[in-house]
Amino acid sequence: MLNLPANGSAYPPENHKQIFRVYQEHSAWHAGDPAVLRKTYADVPQDYRPRRYMFWTRKGATELQTDRHQIHVPLAGDIAQTSADLLFSEPPNFVIQDEEASDQDTINTQDALNNLIDYCGLKNKLLEAGETSSAMGGVFLRLVWDSRFMDSPKIQVVNPDRAIATFMYGELVAVGYVSEYEPVDGQGVYRHIEHHRDGRIEHALYHGTKTNIGTRVELTKLADTSDLEEEVILPFDGLASVYVPNQRPLRRLKGYEYGRSDYDGIEGLFDAIDESYTSWMRDIRLGKSRIVVPTEYLERRGRGRGTTFDIDAEVFTGLEIDPNGESKGIQPIQFDIRDAAHKNTVMELIDRAVTAAGYSPQSFGINIEGRAESGTALKLRERKSFTTQGKKQRYYTPPLQDILYKLQLIDTEIFSKQYKPLKLRIEWQDAVQQDVRESATVIESLHRAQAASLDTKVRLLNPELSEEEVEQEVLKIATNFNLSDQNVSDVLDLP
Repeated sequence: MLNLPANGSAYPPENHKQIFRVYQEHSAWHAGDPAVLRKTYADVPQDYRPRRYMFWTRKGATELQTDRHQIHVPLAGDIAQTSADLLFSEPPNFVIQDEEASDQDTINTQDALNNLIDYCGLKNKLLEAGETSSAMGGVFLRLVWDSRFMDSPKIQVVNPDRAIATFMYGELVAVGYVSEYEPVDGQGVYRHIEHHRDGRIEHALYHGTKTNIGTRVELTKLADTSDLEEEVILPFDGLASVYVPNQRPLRRLKGYEYGRSDYDGIEGLFDAIDESYTSWMRDIRLGKSRIVVPTEYLERRGRGRGTTFDIDAEVFTGLEIDPNGESKGIQPIQFDIRDAAHKNTVMELIDRAVTAAGYSPQSFGINIEGRAESGTALKLRERKSFTTQGKKQRYYTPPLQDILYKLQLIDTEIFSKQYKPLKLRIEWQDAVQQDVRESATVIESLHRAQAASLDTKVRLLNPELSEEEVEQEVLKIATNFNLSDQNVSDVLDLP
């Protein structure tokens, strides 16, 4: 919505109802609560998804039986967390890089940016954003500030199911963040909309129903909005918000500019995993060892109190039983449990779900033989995961650069900090650190075979170095060492 909604508008807007249904479904899988899954699939329209075949929409069982017997495997949550870990377990470096800035300005701004990042808790915020984006298909980052309570502005992570966004040519041009409040009298619902558009932020409060925005009212109607200004002018053009898509395109809904969840298209596999695991646990439950006892062996507890058999009794009272009768005494019974068949089915489904989500099963510990592996070996086995990681990094880079630059602008203009806001670059870190000893072995082999230059060897050992830094290192080694007389391991001081 480029502008605030008109009184009486539908909520969510008609052009957002489908994407909000997707959000509801994926949020339920991410939450991992069986009760939420049952309610989600019970509430969606029949034309949204063929529900009659879904494990989580089965009818006929009582609520107590359903709660007891339906088991959820939280694979969706694991996928989202793994995605966040691959991206941000090793936080990226944010380096000031502005060709027009002086050295002193660069140093001052870098120090200020580092302080801002620490103040924001940005590294943890990015982990939160990474997990949310994986599950929901994308995430919003917005700037927040209040000089009464803060020393600097901060960055806040916002779930996409709390936002109504407008895109043009793939770029975010406006977004309204929606917060809902229940009135004291329980009548209807209040919605506070924080509307971001070019160069300004607008605040509006509406009183409506579950499906209708209702009528705009004064901000003072609610304590949470009473101190807000209706309009805030920004010290820059553009938005105080960015949108980071998880991946694109959104295959399910053609024409939408929102990102695609890692769960998109594999909800049925999640459902099948839960059904298979529940069946496995049912086999275990029904296959418990049992003892069959003749009726004559049971001890009566009194009128209306039933009968029992004390399996722990050390002495059994003699019973008058017809020796020629058919009673065979105490008999143990043990049913077969299809453990291997269930395990293979569950693991196969998990493997397919993880692969379809864009990750290698090895990232989840699947098919790993319990041996420790070097960083290089892991990279080879987890190539699919790292491919997905690289794609997501490219989606994150421009929005992060944008919002961190605007973070500096807010900090200097509104909080009166004394430094010059400058552009920056992002240096992504590898979630699997390089194995130095393995690199040393490779470099040693290349040296003995005379198959690589010193430049190549330095690059292999230090992949994080820039072009200029590599040249400096090569020059330093060539100046200080006689390479023809020394082993490369000695020259590079490798273990």
